[in-house]
Amino acid sequence: MISLQWLDAIAALAMLDEKSRFVFVETEFNGKSYKQLSELTGEPIGTLLSRKNRAVKKLCVMMENYNNNGRKQDERGK
Repeated sequence: MISLQWLDAIAALAMLDEKSRFVFVETEFNGKSYKQLSELTGEPIGTLLSRKNRAVKKLCVMMENYNNNGRKQDERGK
């Protein structure tokens, strides 16, 4: 059975912009290095690192907005 938290994580990934999601998925799930992604996309490694860092921060904030019951909280945490 798939947990609500897992579904929330998938939904949060879908809310990332395409470039951020690409870097996150390729490094975390597909095991690609930043060097490989840089060669593939033609973008500097520093840009990819920054993009992933911002994606991780956004994902953390989005996941914190869900309480234990799987209900989305508003921005005030209620």
